[in-house]
Amino acid sequence: MIETLVREPVGAIKTRVHGDYHLGRVLVVKDDVIIVDFKGDPSRSLETCAKSSPLRDVASMLRSFAYAVAAAKRDLSRRIPDATGTAARLTEELVEFSQIFIHAYMEAAHDSSIWIDDAPTRSRLLTLYLLRKAFCEISDEAENRPDWIDVPIEGVLAILDHVPEAE
Repeated sequence: MIETLVREPVGAIKTRVHGDYHLGRVLVVKDDVIIVDFKGDPSRSLETCAKSSPLRDVASMLRSFAYAVAAAKRDLSRRIPDATGTAARLTEELVEFSQIFIHAYMEAAHDSSIWIDDAPTRSRLLTLYLLRKAFCEISDEAENRPDWIDVPIEGVLAILDHVPEAE
């Protein structure tokens, strides 16, 4: 399964990226969006300064959406005893919003210097960066918030469920 992801990327470039891009780094003011705090994650300072694929930041934001939904589900479960239907709807919203975000990124990146013409390479890189981010989250949660470790574990499992079998 993983072997389908680790082929040499075709037409991908590395550039400076945010390195710690998530919902907490985005300010929305009226009709404008401001991205803040380009220092990155202090525990990974050298890593966040290195050039990488912009898809790394896309993956980080997608994982941030997953955490926002997980927080909403936890809050719901404390407030409403049987919120199964609402929790399922939140999961559907996560998938839908993630697809909208990916589509918007691809539309904005298309025909720019960061665009990857090869669709399988785009898909593989995004999947690899999603896995990388979720595995880092497992480590972080195990060390700092063990009661949240289910969020990245569920993320890894969901990502792996969508990896095509080896050809």
